[in-house]
Amino acid sequence: MNVTDAVPALQENTLVVCTIETREELENIEEIYAVDGIDVIHVGSNDF
Repeated sequence: MNVTDAVPALQENTLVVCTIETREELENIEEIYAVDGIDVIHVGSNDF
């Protein structure tokens, strides 16, 4: 696959996962999820 085809394919098939590890992040979870490109938010339940 050439670079011209590879870059869009990689961008289309990349999963962006954020991990919430603090209370401050949890309090701001809606703003964090509103960031374009985030696919998943994982809350580290043992971090609090």
